[in-house]
Formats: sequence, C-alpha cells, structure tokens
Amino acid sequence: MIFKNKGLTSIKNLGFAYNQISEIHRTTFKDLKKLTHILFYSNQIEEIPVGLFKGLESLTHIDFSSNRINQIDKDLFKDLSEFNLTHIFLSNNQLKQIHRLTFTNLNKLTHIDLSGNDCI
Repeated sequence: MIFKNKGLTSIKNLGFAYNQISEIHRTTFKDLKKLTHILFYSNQIEEIPVGLFKGLESLTHIDFSSNRINQIDKDLFKDLSEFNLTHIFLSNNQLKQIHRLTFTNLNKLTHIDLSGNDCI
C-alpha cells in the first residue's frame, strides 16, 4: 500500500537496516511483486507476521538478523514454497525454538543463518 501509492512498485531491493523499526505489518510488501531482497537487519522487530511474504514470487533473500524476534510461526514461509527463496538470515535474535516444519518445501533454499540464537 505505502509503496503503490508512491508509484514504487518496481522496487527490487528494499533495505531498512539500522532504523529502530519495531513493527512491520503483514501487508507492507503487498504490491512489490518484483522484490528480490528484503533487508531489515539491525532493528527492533519482535515479530514477523504470517502473510508478510505473500505474492513475492521473485524474493530470493530475507534478512531480519539482529532484531528482537523470539519466535517464528511455522507457516511464515509457506507462501514462498514454490518460488525462488535461497537465503534466510535470522542470526542474533532471541529465537529459542523453531518448529521442524518451518523451512519445509523451500526447495531452492541454500542458506539459513540462525547463529547467535538459543535455538537447538
């Protein structure tokens, strides 16, 4: 919505690192169909809402490292299962556990960084 109203729907790389962002709405990227990289590292985000990545067929990289995320819903990445996602960075958050099905069916995924968390 915010980007469509500004005529910015062709954005491929979106970076909001080091901005003290604490919340992100599930429709934030709704109209950004060409988006390949989402870079929201080093903020204060506590939750990544289910549905945030819906319709982002071109997305290859997600970086939410160095935030305050303490859990990830097992369905967070379900909208990306048939597309191009290759890299997920969630290092240095507050993750304690991750459901075993969280990354299921992400067939092109080659890199997951969960370092600096307390999850096993």
